Amino acid sequence: MSERTATTGDNGRQTIATTGTGVTLPSANGAKAILICALQSISSAGASENSDTILIGIGSAPTWGASYTGIPLEQGDCLTITIDETNDIYINGVAGDGVSYSFIY
Repeated sequence: MSERTATTGDNGRQTIATTGTGVTLPSANGAKAILICALQSISSAGASENSDTILIGIGSAPTWGASYTGIPLEQGDCLTITIDETNDIYINGVAGDGVSYSFIY
């Protein structure tokens, strides 16, 4: 595995507006990697946590429900993905739940 030097990047949060309707992460064309974490409570900061599991999909929105697809993340779980366009990543779950993310170019 070769080393990469982060020269620039960004952080953010993305939440789900409608239960069961997937949303993409904001576009960052040319990103090298992204770290995605399911929201968890940080009481001193007033941050809320997810009420349920978040599903992560690449290329299309994961299916929400008993026959779910995608990668499940519980509160505080994180996933790193090497990818060149962050809006190829979708999240799905319960309205108001979401992820925080950091990416590098």
